[in-house]
Amino acid sequence: MKMNHTNLAKTLFAGLAVVLLLVMGGAPNAFAKPQEICPVMGGKIDKKVYADHAGERVYFCCAGCIGTFEAEPAKFIALAKKDGVELDKAPAADPKAPKAPEGHKGHKGHEGHEGHGH
Repeated sequence: MKMNHTNLAKTLFAGLAVVLLLVMGGAPNAFAKPQEICPVMGGKIDKKVYADHAGERVYFCCAGCIGTFEAEPAKFIALAKKDGVELDKAPAADPKAPKAPEGHKGHKGHEGHEGHGH
């Protein structure tokens, strides 16, 4: 088949469309960043403190933030994704995952977190 300008343009356009599909939606976001900030309070995350929701793992700065997250998980996940964060995939359910304790206020373990409320 002889390549004329019309065929060349169609081939280039098709190639560009494939690349755009892969970058924009058909593949994981090439520009996504890993989660480093607590979605509730904005502090540095502790990878030992997390909650799993809808197949994704969300990390927090302290266990107290988990309860706030669990009240509105979709809100905090959407905010993280809006900031370009790609959340880790959650493995099978982990019964050892930390949970916010009842009566969270006034407990020890909030060193460095004074002045914020959950």
